[in-house]
Amino acid sequence: MSDWRDVLTAAGLADEDWSTRLDRELGPDIAANESDRSEAILDFLVGDLADRPSKASLVTLLGNAYRAVAALRQAGEVNTWLAGERRWQGIRERAAIVAVVAVLDSNAINRANLAESYCADHPAHAAALAQLLDHLQE
Repeated sequence: MSDWRDVLTAAGLADEDWSTRLDRELGPDIAANESDRSEAILDFLVGDLADRPSKASLVTLLGNAYRAVAALRQAGEVNTWLAGERRWQGIRERAAIVAVVAVLDSNAINRANLAESYCADHPAHAAALAQLLDHLQE
């Protein structure tokens, strides 16, 4: 199973040797944590689906979301974009949430408010979101 570094590489957001450099520079403990983080992302995205989409579809959705957040961050338009993505319930909405939480620091977005809002709409996903947030805050 690929992890989030593979997703970023496939989306053109990181060099192919990035995961090797990360392991070398940060050590195997970090690499192990990244595997757990990848599992948390995958569980949040598709953990409740009987028919999971292809890896290519997941890479495309995450890549699009990461690129959008990166592009809109400077203009301060991430919240408006996220509100629009929240109308597309399902994997697209979840990919947007992963990108926002992963890319923006806690000064740029209130993760607690985002989690509360999302869980109010999707209470069945509360545990997966909590696990995701735990791993993305490490």
